[in-house]
Amino acid sequence: MKTLEFQSSKVFLCLLDFWKKWLKMFMILVCWEQIGNKLGTKNLS
Repeated sequence: MKTLEFQSSKVFLCLLDFWKKWLKMFMILVCWEQIGNKLGTKNLS
């Protein structure tokens, strides 16, 4: 039983790490998109 708990916690930590990396990448993409939009509107006007 203890090994199963340890295994699931390891999997959970891996998923958490993956989620953090994905979230960071998503935030960077959103930031870049907003910067691009600001630059785009400046160039158009």
